[in-house]
Amino acid sequence: MQVVLINLSVSAIFLASIYILIGVGLSLLYGVSQTINLAHGDFMVVGAYLTFFFVSTLKFSPIWMVLITPVVMSFVGMLIYKAGGFSAIINRDISRTDREYTTMIMAFALAWIVTNLLATVFTTNPQTYPIVNIQYLFSNFIPFRKLISIVLAIIVLGIIMFIIKKTWIGLAIRCVFDDNDASKLMGINVDKVHFITFFLAFFSAGLAGSLYSMNYAINPYIGTELTIIAIVVTIIGGIGSVKGAITGAIIVALVETLVLFFVAPLLKIALVYALFVVILLFRPSGLFKSM
Repeated sequence: MQVVLINLSVSAIFLASIYILIGVGLSLLYGVSQTINLAHGDFMVVGAYLTFFFVSTLKFSPIWMVLITPVVMSFVGMLIYKAGGFSAIINRDISRTDREYTTMIMAFALAWIVTNLLATVFTTNPQTYPIVNIQYLFSNFIPFRKLISIVLAIIVLGIIMFIIKKTWIGLAIRCVFDDNDASKLMGINVDKVHFITFFLAFFSAGLAGSLYSMNYAINPYIGTELTIIAIVVTIIGGIGSVKGAITGAIIVALVETLVLFFVAPLLKIALVYALFVVILLFRPSGLFKSM
């Protein structure tokens, strides 16, 4: 029984670490930049395939790729913001509702483009790559690939929270989160804030994708499910709230793990949605309201 509890705890913590990374990124995009990124999970999958390609074809070490992939994806995010039309929409003088609808449609189109490009290049077959399972004191309970996923997620989360809470750019991000128009009047470079928000969101998505590929088989069509999970995590925790995304990710990961073990794998997503609906009924704004 003790071994079962340890295994369930490790699985829940690992899942939570992945969900935190995608949840925080989506929450920042929605809360700060008013962008409903329906392609967020798909860009996480891009990070996974980038890692897969460099490891399986160019023989890079997976450990190096969890450092390289997030940086590459963060530049992809900045490119999409500047060249993909998001900067023009986000900085246009329109209502928040119009901005959200427009970015949602743009992201939906991006999701289909990314999915079909991945399917064309890498085929639709599930892909994996070998990773050396380093032995250490507790490797019987938590494999090295899961341990490094949890540790890196905690480190990156700590860095993001430090940036938001303790730096000038973090202060600007919080101001734009509270009131985009008032921030402009106060002299804050709002365009720069959105630019950095895209950087942080895609960095965390790239890391999540790289860590995901180390532990699971990947295919081009898992992005939709991952996006939905990120949305559930974001709304449960509270839009734009980092601590809310952490809490939401832990709740979703715990529910998934318990359902998988005690109920049935096919009911995993159904019960996550049921929990989502219940929380919306009692806390429609999410568990937290601030960053």
